[in-house]
Amino acid sequence: MLDTKLLRSNLPEICTQLKKRGFEFNQKLFSDLEAQRKAVQTKTESLQAARNQSAKAIGMAKAKGENVDELMKAANNFGEELKNCEVKLAEIQSELENYLLTVPNIPAEIVPVGNDETANGVLRANSILRRWIMWLWVKKIN
Repeated sequence: MLDTKLLRSNLPEICTQLKKRGFEFNQKLFSDLEAQRKAVQTKTESLQAARNQSAKAIGMAKAKGENVDELMKAANNFGEELKNCEVKLAEIQSELENYLLTVPNIPAEIVPVGNDETANGVLRANSILRRWIMWLWVKKIN
């Protein structure tokens, strides 16, 4: 699976490289899922920060001996909304991961462009004569 950080930073370049393998990367789907993930993650983090502040305020109020019923109700509201955001974030991340699992790896730069092995060129061929000479050389050494 491709790294999402790599995709975020070099999306056009990666799409070009994937086209060499004959794969059409859905940039719109990836961008939409990333935008949703980022928005929900930001909201989740802000709710966590608010919950932590609320817990701190409850602790300080209890230490002073004040009534904390109002603060507890507010803290419970943060908890429910936070759970909903975490579930939504997990769904979005799962959908993004499922799509990325269908994406092939990026080909190395030395790989020729083509859809199958017929696009490959012959770099070196081992002939029978060459193998026979190597066999004699190895036999002579031993």
